[in-house]
Parts: sequence; structure tokens; C-alpha cells
Amino acid sequence: MHPPLASSVRLPFVQNQIETQLLCVFRKIPVIQFAKFSGFSPIITTASLKHSSYLQSLGATHVLDRNLHRGDIKTQIDEITDEAPIKYVYDAISLPDTQATTIKVMNPEGQAILVLSPQVKSIDRNITSVVALRQSEHNTEILKEMYTKLTEWVETGIIKVS
Repeated sequence: MHPPLASSVRLPFVQNQIETQLLCVFRKIPVIQFAKFSGFSPIITTASLKHSSYLQSLGATHVLDRNLHRGDIKTQIDEITDEAPIKYVYDAISLPDTQATTIKVMNPEGQAILVLSPQVKSIDRNITSVVALRQSEHNTEILKEMYTKLTEWVETGIIKVS
């Protein structure tokens, strides 16, 4: 989540840097843990409901059935958030259907982060495709700092190894 979000989303290895922001995560366990650690709340994710307890133990505040129609996902998110805008959506699936859901649930001023190339068009949404290559100079620096803290995070339960 760094860059292009550097001005609004800080690095994940500093605890509680984010003022309360709404986050929707489509199926990515490490993102849920870092979002919790960074102070996002609520953290809404989609998954098979049989995994709800586990995902909530990692930091998800709400787990929605991944098989819901995108309109129903939007309705449930609106109920959870009292229709507050979703500022960040991280789509770890990034197939055309989940990208369409991402566009539907997010705030026009928000940020969508995809792991695959955008397949949907939106003139009023900020959509970014990310690639986490260890060889990237920027990522190498982030990983060096992150790895100095990783043992502590696992020992204290901030990061749960699955």
C-alpha cells in the first residue's frame, strides 16, 4: 500500500498510524492483519462463512459471504457502515466480477488496490494495480525494515502465521 498511497496510507510496520478509516478487503489474510495493525476499522472482508471466526481472529470486523451478489454486498456494507463511504478497497482476487464489486462499494474519492490489471473502467474512481516484487528497489527497502520487526510481530501475535 505504498506508493501511490504514500500520502494517505503509511507503511504497515508502524502501529496505529491510520485514523479510523473504512476498509474492505476481498480475500487476503496478510492484508487483514496489516490493516488491523495499522489502525483501520472496520475491516470488512468476503470469504466462505465457514472461515468467519478465523478471519475475525486475524482482525476482520465483518465477514460477508463471498457468494453474495455485488448489490447484496453493497447493501450489507452500507448497513455495517451506516452508509459511510469506503475509502480503501483491496481486491486480492481482482477478476472482472470482484473488480466490479470493488467499484460498486467504494467511495468516488477512495482508492481501489488490485493485484491484477484493471478490467473495469471507471471515470470517477482511483484504481491502482500493484505488484509486490521483492526485487523492486522500493520494496527491498520496505522489506528490510519490515523483516527487522517480523519476529517481534509473530511473538506478540500481531501477525498470526497460518
